[in-house]
Amino acid sequence: MAVQNRKQAGANKQALRVSSKIAPQITKYYLKISKRYQTACALFIIVLLVYLIFILGAYGEYITYANLQYLLRDIDTISSSGESSFSQIKYNSQSEQTFAVFKNGLATAGKESVSLFDSSGLLLCEDTISFSDPVLVPSNKYLMLYDIGGNSYAVYNSITRIVSRQTDYKIVDGDMSDSGAFILVTRSNETKYVVEVYNSALNHTMNIYKDNYVMDTAISKDGKRIVVCSAVPSATDFDCEIALYTEGNGEMFNKIVLSQTMPLYVRFLEDGFAVLCDNGLYFYDEDGVNVSSYLFSGMTLEYADLSEEYIVLAGSENALGSENRILVFEKNGTLLYNDIVKERINSVCAPVSNNGKAIAYLLTPENVIQLSASKENEETEYTLEKASIREEDVLSIRAADNGIVVCRATGAYYLFK
Repeated sequence: MAVQNRKQAGANKQALRVSSKIAPQITKYYLKISKRYQTACALFIIVLLVYLIFILGAYGEYITYANLQYLLRDIDTISSSGESSFSQIKYNSQSEQTFAVFKNGLATAGKESVSLFDSSGLLLCEDTISFSDPVLVPSNKYLMLYDIGGNSYAVYNSITRIVSRQTDYKIVDGDMSDSGAFILVTRSNETKYVVEVYNSALNHTMNIYKDNYVMDTAISKDGKRIVVCSAVPSATDFDCEIALYTEGNGEMFNKIVLSQTMPLYVRFLEDGFAVLCDNGLYFYDEDGVNVSSYLFSGMTLEYADLSEEYIVLAGSENALGSENRILVFEKNGTLLYNDIVKERINSVCAPVSNNGKAIAYLLTPENVIQLSASKENEETEYTLEKASIREEDVLSIRAADNGIVVCRATGAYYLFK
């Protein structure tokens, strides 16, 4: 009886009608505004099309591939490179492979192609080339690729190639600044060598002619100073000539001569530059005034790497190469480390920043060694940390903002991150 009463009570309730279609309320005021916006949008599209047709008709001859390259030149500067986070990058093996860390990603080039990866390992750009001996020169703005012994070079941002050109004579050296300005050293029929200077807009601005043997060149971070190191024949040996120039002026404003020594490498540092010779390491301020020097004694220099923060040298102490002296300098010329490592050294790498404890990386046949410095009780302690390499075909090690990239023939990965 109770159940029946509840059923009757439920039956007496008014049922709610549910419709699957709800008719929208139409307001004439908003409908009029909507039609006005549609009309304005249509007029804008028509005006834009008329404008584009006019521009193409009036200025079509000036719209060139070079203009489009200029448009794309700095398009990647608005994007953040982010921190390096890839665990492994895979690529195809090539002849004459070379590597560079570029905007926290990795660039790899060989005889047939160049590939650019971002910090997560994503392939951003792949370009076909035909270089006999490719060299990658990274900066904070662009990446330069040139062919030693060839006439070709190219400049990339992180997503595309923006310049591809030919030189009149064979390229032997080059460097790029963080401003985008760069230099190329070529052979010449007029003089032995020509240093071609390009500004941050990638335009050729001047030439520096050298009658001596140019061994290495460097351009400052802002692109304002250029240093050219040459070997000058003397009576019984070669002397090192260090010549300094300013942008826009082909006249040398300072010259330094080091007797009976061969220049090997030059690099701009924070407040000057360093020149590595076969007999020692020399530090100068931006005007060419000597700050400090270190002469090698009892060691044969084998490997060297110079960054803006550290300079790492390895020299053999015996004929077998099983004992190597490791020297590490700060950018101001201070000697941080000087000791023997009883392992065969295949390469060295200088950290690009002083944010961490690492002051040098060493590559041996079986390990990558991180040399670290830490202060305890006002005394600096140095430690060697080893990491076994995965494969035997390690071609190069490259320092990044955090850790080091181990580059193999078909892939790269991080260590000490």
